[in-house]
Amino acid sequence: MKKLSYILLIAAIILTSCEDPFKDQLFVTESEDQLTLTNAAYLEKRSQEFSLWIDLLHYADLYNAINDASTQTTIFCPDNDAMNAFLKFKNISKVDELDYNYARELVKAHILKGSLTEANFMVYVSEGQIKTPTVFGMYLSASYGYTNTELDDVDLVNSKPQDTLSIYVNNQASVKEMARQTVNGMVYVTGGVIRPMSENIVQKLIDFGDYKVFVEAVKATGLDKMLSTVTDTVYELGGGYTVNHINFTCLAVPDSVYKLNGITSLADLGSKLSATGNFKDSTNALFKYIKYHIIEKIQKKSDLFTFDEPGQVRIFDTSLKNQVFTTEQIEGMSILNKNIKFVRSDIQARNGIIHKIDGIMPVWEPEPMTVIWDFCNSKDIISIANAYGAANSLGDLFNMLPPGKEY
Repeated sequence: MKKLSYILLIAAIILTSCEDPFKDQLFVTESEDQLTLTNAAYLEKRSQEFSLWIDLLHYADLYNAINDASTQTTIFCPDNDAMNAFLKFKNISKVDELDYNYARELVKAHILKGSLTEANFMVYVSEGQIKTPTVFGMYLSASYGYTNTELDDVDLVNSKPQDTLSIYVNNQASVKEMARQTVNGMVYVTGGVIRPMSENIVQKLIDFGDYKVFVEAVKATGLDKMLSTVTDTVYELGGGYTVNHINFTCLAVPDSVYKLNGITSLADLGSKLSATGNFKDSTNALFKYIKYHIIEKIQKKSDLFTFDEPGQVRIFDTSLKNQVFTTEQIEGMSILNKNIKFVRSDIQARNGIIHKIDGIMPVWEPEPMTVIWDFCNSKDIISIANAYGAANSLGDLFNMLPPGKEY
């Protein structure tokens, strides 16, 4: 009996003197009930199906981000077949061959803050967009089927959705399993990888390879810094700050259009515009030309060519102060500045969109006309409105149709 007392005393000392290193961290790793598992633990339980994604989570140092039971997240998780197809597309064999920063962006593009129920997801499918942004900061589309969008506008009109019995996220990843609820959110299983739009407008134009003269002009004017900006930090009185996403629309001229006009180099373009001296000077003709091709917010083709009545001409601000361009319908065609058409529209980049146009588009002043002015057409107001929309699952609020209520 005395020996038993000593044993109990020693056990009590051990229990009271050893602090659990995971105290207050609500991790559950093994359970038959998925409602007691974290998102990460749920994936581990099905590791034969998701081992490559788990490897990517570890490589990107984001595994614990979905393993904390106190933080609700929704995961769109590609299975191994989807990951193998993605690795083949990237011409690599292992996830750790990815650039580290890109790997983090890739994972973040698959994670939403909060718990997205199946019922709410289906509402978003009917609307075409998930109204909560990913941790990466992008909004995901949701639709029945997918459409090949890597086409010029004339061909895109005839491009029809494929596999319309399946739901696709971002026109890339089919949903193979709907919401699986866990203790800290939801897991959706996908048959594809959602590729993050990590390239800014300048990088996107460089990657295409057929905008060499235009890109050279953007760099020569120093406006590549502007078109590479993704976020803006606004410091508040009394401390604190807000990080706002910055977006642009770029009306880009391809080399083929320049070539038709006898322009094959930056020097040729400068000569055509009578631009001499310091191209970075805001009064320089080349500087003004590039600024004229930039809009300081997202303007999709549908935004530019929506009219209230037949024969209406709309005008839009550019980033070149006091200079605008016009849009109208002429003989059923969407025309910019009386004679320029879109070759390919709504090309997405990290910080906005690109429209490929079929004209040089020099700075042009339309004839005087009666206008209806939008006093909210300010990049600061746009940023505030869209930040509010993102925080409240309302989507890209500024560019949506009026919702019938004020915020």
